[in-house]
Amino acid sequence: MRLEHPVVGMLEPHYRRLIDPDLSQQLVIYAPATSSADRLRLLSVIGPATPDTTSSR
Repeated sequence: MRLEHPVVGMLEPHYRRLIDPDLSQQLVIYAPATSSADRLRLLSVIGPATPDTTSSR
């Protein structure tokens, strides 16, 4: 899976999918790939790409 963030660029997380034997539910776990870890840390510092319009001034 590849995700392109408008500020930090390409993110390529590793993921693992666990499926219920009855196939009624699944759990997907994402973890940063080595190449994306620094970009994710940067994103946690700079915050969301769009301004928060819900806060009152």
